Amino acid sequence: MKWMNHLIAALALFIVATLLADIVISVPNQQYLNSCRENFQAVQDLCNAYSRAHDRRFPDGKSSNEALRQLFVAGSMTDEKFFSDSDYSSSRADGNIGTQANGFVQALAPGECFMTYVRGLTRDQKDPDPPLFFGQVVGFDGEIYTLCARVHERVSRHSTEDGAVLEEHEGKTVDIFSEAYLKEKYGIEPQDILKPEGPPRDLTAIAKARKRHLHAIEAGILALIWLPFPLTVWIKHRRAARTPAVV
Repeated sequence: MKWMNHLIAALALFIVATLLADIVISVPNQQYLNSCRENFQAVQDLCNAYSRAHDRRFPDGKSSNEALRQLFVAGSMTDEKFFSDSDYSSSRADGNIGTQANGFVQALAPGECFMTYVRGLTRDQKDPDPPLFFGQVVGFDGEIYTLCARVHERVSRHSTEDGAVLEEHEGKTVDIFSEAYLKEKYGIEPQDILKPEGPPRDLTAIAKARKRHLHAIEAGILALIWLPFPLTVWIKHRRAARTPAVV
């Protein structure tokens, strides 16, 4: 039954390697997700400040980029990094925002904002906390998360299933950020859900790449854990080969 013992040992080592890989990934992953949430929170705070100075209305525009660019025009924002996801080259801000004289036209250029923005909202919303803006990021663990800033709440983070935030609503499973649900729940028209300008990010491909990276780390840790065993056997074999036989 030696093969059974070897199988159990291999399974135990695989489990240990998986746990160690999760530990190695979890710390930077949590730091990254916290950083994204802090960026969302900073933008939400400035949107609230903007509304207080504009009859309780939030920024407006024809796209997410144009609407959120109003924060630069208002003088409350000077850094693009809060709107972009620096972990993706397709939505990385270049730091060039233009000037007050040209209306900060270079701020949040196409590809420098990954947030979806809902226009037409005010601080006096009667609906129970509609989303003001939201966006998706891929964690180092290969999972897709949705971050959301709502009108009257702090920024929330949601785990997703293939990018969709699914919840039970009136006996049905719905994506709470879908156009159909936002219209039914909050009366938000599809044309008021402003997409970011620029090339779309292939989050599924990014998630798969990160999971492959995670599996590579697991394999590396497994190799490091397993290596001493065959090495020990090899050393014992070499020593036995060099030891002269006793007559």
